[in-house]
Amino acid sequence: MQKKLLSTESLMKLLDQKNKIMKILIWIKREDAISGSINKYYTYLPFNEKYQEWVQVEISRDEFTRLEDND
Repeated sequence: MQKKLLSTESLMKLLDQKNKIMKILIWIKREDAISGSINKYYTYLPFNEKYQEWVQVEISRDEFTRLEDND
């Protein structure tokens, strides 16, 4: 019996489902990243502001829900 190999994408989906892990990418100000307190965030790079001051971070679904609840 020959074993079927999973693609990387299939394996990642399986791991995410098994561990119930969802990561969300957001953009926050550099000083918020340093202080650990997020005051303002975007799901896209805010070009209307000084975009050099923003960094992209990965947060959990629970952290994102807390941010959304605070808005």
